[in-house]
Amino acid sequence: MNTSSSAHSRARPLVIVALALLASAGAVRADPPPDRTVSYRIERNGDRIGTHRVVFARAGERLTVHHRIDIRVTVLRFEAYAYQMDSRETWEGDRLLGLTTSTDRNGDALRVFARASGERLRIRAPEGAREAPAHAVPSSPQHWVFDRPRTVMFEAEDGRLLSVRVSAPETESLELGGERVACRRVTVAGDLDATLWYAPSGILVRKRLTAPDGSTVLSRLE
Repeated sequence: MNTSSSAHSRARPLVIVALALLASAGAVRADPPPDRTVSYRIERNGDRIGTHRVVFARAGERLTVHHRIDIRVTVLRFEAYAYQMDSRETWEGDRLLGLTTSTDRNGDALRVFARASGERLRIRAPEGAREAPAHAVPSSPQHWVFDRPRTVMFEAEDGRLLSVRVSAPETESLELGGERVACRRVTVAGDLDATLWYAPSGILVRKRLTAPDGSTVLSRLE
């Protein structure tokens, strides 16, 4: 587990970038994230259970986002739940062009593929093929994509479609690396109960969601 000083040193570069981009990004729209790697601490009901590493890579107008999630839940020193996800997304602007995900959920292997096709997003998942509107995005986008209405999200691990209502963004100050930063907060309701906070740079810095078992899962930038 990282010490508070090491977490502070890793988080501080994000704060500097976020503040530097604030003037150019404006209060309404953020530029796509630059090449960088960020890591999140995942907690369930206050206990650390895993990590989420995200790598952003730009190539012209396209952005690739690579996720690696590792979760372990132990009960009385025995592993009760294990979860690993490896996912790669390709974006152009705020539209998802493609996604490939491999997940091991407590021993069950799941694969999902999605690609943009005209005004639709075609998804191949363990329970069969399905289509979603072109504006559909994964259930926790790692960069700001809420400049247009989003009524459909989908779970990257199994392709399940989620009917959602996303609130208008509100400003909330969060402490990041020892600095107070004015972030944009959106709440998601419907098939997903979540709150997402984004730095002025457009990068997700905090996510809180209610799991199906009623527990609270929090992801925080380290």
